Amino acid sequence: YFRIEVETSGDGRPLVCGMGFNPDATWGRFPHREATTGELVATDWNSWGVDSADAGWIGRIYFTRARSNAVSCGVQLMGEGTRFRDLRVTAADRGEVLEWADNLYTSEMVPLTWIPGERVASMCPLSRKILKDGGNIRFVMLGDSIMNDMGNSAADVLIERAFPGSSVQIITAVGGGTGAGAWLRDSETSWPAHDLDLKAAAVETRPDLVMIGGISNGPQWRQDIQGLVGRLRTAARDASTREPEILLSTGAFGRVPDPDGYADGLRAMAKELDCGFLDLRKVTDDYLVKAMEAGYPKEYFYRDSIHANHRGKQLLGRILLKFFEAR
Repeated sequence: YFRIEVETSGDGRPLVCGMGFNPDATWGRFPHREATTGELVATDWNSWGVDSADAGWIGRIYFTRARSNAVSCGVQLMGEGTRFRDLRVTAADRGEVLEWADNLYTSEMVPLTWIPGERVASMCPLSRKILKDGGNIRFVMLGDSIMNDMGNSAADVLIERAFPGSSVQIITAVGGGTGAGAWLRDSETSWPAHDLDLKAAAVETRPDLVMIGGISNGPQWRQDIQGLVGRLRTAARDASTREPEILLSTGAFGRVPDPDGYADGLRAMAKELDCGFLDLRKVTDDYLVKAMEAGYPKEYFYRDSIHANHRGKQLLGRILLKFFEAR
């Protein structure tokens, strides 16, 4: 983890991005002409909202995590009408990240009241056992930019605290706008399916659990997700590695609702394929309703029209934490 400190002023919307680079990466490169520089698509964007021009200089703090397939890291600052000064980037220990995450959650958000049922507690039993035993566990977040936000949510340090002795590694295997079907095709050189190497990202990394989700699955989502689950399991067997547990999830934070029957259909598919299931859309939607009742508008948790900011990512991380804490 890295601690980013910077001061901003002006009437714009300041944005910060934690970035990873690897010119030799076989998966996850950014699909633009600059891809030869090795920029990785699993970037960690955040915005703090627009401040008044007379607010003066405001100190900002953000924590970001290194990408799993990066060899170097960087920071990008953006925002029309925003000025930046005194940028400082330092290595951060996990205790600092926890303190920052807890402060965000307790002082700037309403509590998450979702209580998972007994059915949730029976899902992903091997992953739960690893955590309960204080072992090392590796998650792959597979999908689109919504799954990237989940991977950038500090869920790893939250889960480690809840399960003493455990060590959680999160791998973000994502592409903007890439639903399950894009991961079934061979890697292409056009957006958004550039370097979507399923074997390299989600098999050779030897995950214990693969979480498949996002908002980008199209009308063929049933065939695509079923095919993706089958491809993951077949590839693991062919590589003589243990098949990972699979957690299927609905989307979150997208302004366009999931298709009618999507959650019920995905839940039924998860049961049929012996996968876990998380209705992330319902949990986040219910939370945002309660937050609005407490005076926090939806925009308070967004960095743009679709994606979560630092508060929204905290919500995603706390949801995943509650999923594994279910009894």
